[in-house]
Amino acid sequence: MASHIGPPFFDYETFYRSYMKDKVREFISSNNLIKKGDHVIIGVSGGPDSMCLLSVLREIFGDSITMHVIHVNHGIRETADMEADFVINICDQLGIEAKVFKVDVLGYAREYGMSTEEAGRIIRYKLFEDVFNKIEASEADKRIAVAHNMNDNAETMLLNMFRGSSLGGLVGIKASRGHIVRPLLHTSRVEIEEYLDKRGIGYCI
Repeated sequence: MASHIGPPFFDYETFYRSYMKDKVREFISSNNLIKKGDHVIIGVSGGPDSMCLLSVLREIFGDSITMHVIHVNHGIRETADMEADFVINICDQLGIEAKVFKVDVLGYAREYGMSTEEAGRIIRYKLFEDVFNKIEASEADKRIAVAHNMNDNAETMLLNMFRGSSLGGLVGIKASRGHIVRPLLHTSRVEIEEYLDKRGIGYCI
């Protein structure tokens, strides 16, 4: 029977799990985004970015933070109810309470003369802020975490350039704005999808 001679087997999956967790932990620490004891509201759509955010924060902090998962059902896609159920089921498995809000984005967009994308963004952040204000803790101990990543940041800078921003205005998304934090901002979509694949975490498209 032949014996193995050479370097030990490289466990790529274990390495990648640790890599993502360490990378996001370092970004959170260096930008003072989240600390132990915080109440963290997490916007979870069920898509890859938000599922990665939920999972990696759980890995980094465990029970040392209190997670409040918010899912906003925009009622636009035929699969919207299934996506809401998906998020609820995942959170049940993690022992985290998920609150689902069903909203009329199309009606809001028509009423205020805006795109459905802009209407959805406004409604989501209003709901996040409502939940934030109802949590009985000091403002210093509360955060709203959203799943913007490196690809979103690059897109924002390109849009600013196309709109004719000056050099001073060519800035992207910030790691934090007030109590809104973006722990995945220095993580690419490729890294996010690789992490989810290696962890066997499902998501909605």
